[in-house]
Amino acid sequence: MAEEAHVIPARHALSFALVLSGASALVAPAAAQHYEEAMIPSRRSVESPEGFALELRGGPYAPSSDAVAEVYPDDSGPLLAVELDVMFLRIPYVGRAGIGSGIGWARLSDTSLDEAGMRTDEEIDLTLIPIPLVAVLRVDVLARELDIPLLLAGKIGLDMLLWDEDVGERQGGSGVAFGLRWGAEIALELDFFDRAAARSLDEEWGINHTYILFEYFGSTASDGVEGGTLELGDQTWAIGLGFLF
Repeated sequence: MAEEAHVIPARHALSFALVLSGASALVAPAAAQHYEEAMIPSRRSVESPEGFALELRGGPYAPSSDAVAEVYPDDSGPLLAVELDVMFLRIPYVGRAGIGSGIGWARLSDTSLDEAGMRTDEEIDLTLIPIPLVAVLRVDVLARELDIPLLLAGKIGLDMLLWDEDVGERQGGSGVAFGLRWGAEIALELDFFDRAAARSLDEEWGINHTYILFEYFGSTASDGVEGGTLELGDQTWAIGLGFLF
């Protein structure tokens, strides 16, 4: 009887061990899968390095010069432009700072004026190519720290504006205007609407964020010409699409 009492607990121990091993075989893969799934968001939350901003924009542009307004009273571009910013400084709890430059294009057209100020049948065109060089501060603390999808930016620097005027088949005049360039921008970050698509865009193309922008900017670019100064700057606005990468 003593031997039989000793065997029964051993059998129970063996059965218990078999149950444990079977449970482990079932639970271990599930636990591993749960661990991997838990790790995926943390991996995706790590963004690629960010140091550049690319913006494509367009809006009206009409030089402030009275002479230009007299010849082109009903034309205001539009001005189409692209800008690339290099953001090399990170300011904690504020945003990124750097420098930016770009190029734009606009053309104003009308019929020319004769000496009496009357319209003729001859076409006259004014082509404008602004090339700004600005210091840029991009404030992203609202989006990064408070989960509010708004970006702000301030820009100030030099504006170089190439201009060329054609009267019919003749060259009417050309030159280079210089002045102060400034801008204030507000943007809506699109990650807020589809974060999964934003992560995929970063993983596949290295684009951290995309945004729709509105910028109000001004230029004091002017060129000294015969008989005075030709004011080619303007205070105007533009809308566009931006990428941070």
